[in-house]
Amino acid sequence: MQFKCEDLENLAKEKEDENWEFRKFLKFCDMSDDELDQLVFKIANQVGSTIDCTICGRCCRELGPALSQDDQKRLAARLELTVEQLRGKYLQYDDTDELEWRMKASPCPFHKDNKCTIYEDRPQNCRDYPYLHESGLTNGGGEILN
Repeated sequence: MQFKCEDLENLAKEKEDENWEFRKFLKFCDMSDDELDQLVFKIANQVGSTIDCTICGRCCRELGPALSQDDQKRLAARLELTVEQLRGKYLQYDDTDELEWRMKASPCPFHKDNKCTIYEDRPQNCRDYPYLHESGLTNGGGEILN
């Protein structure tokens, strides 16, 4: 079954209590970190296989990914710009949390017809989203459990 973006938003609201219960389970269960990672990977794969990103594109419309130095160099080269030109045109410096460069516009200026026009050179943040395939959910990315 494929979900539409609106369906996902409504489902998230409907399942909010269940999601908090799962977070509590993750935080207090007696599974090893590896077992927890495998459980989360399995669930993420099951849910992810029902989502067609080219139908939704919500992350591209609402999130402002941070760009590493490598991301900036790769994207600047693709656009035939210098890193300084890329920053001036598309990025803003954000020092609220960490010192980093982020896309300054929402939706992402490279998001057209629910597709990424720079897909092969997209930032690492975009490649990793929604960050559920990283090991160490409870010890490295534990903020998700708070």
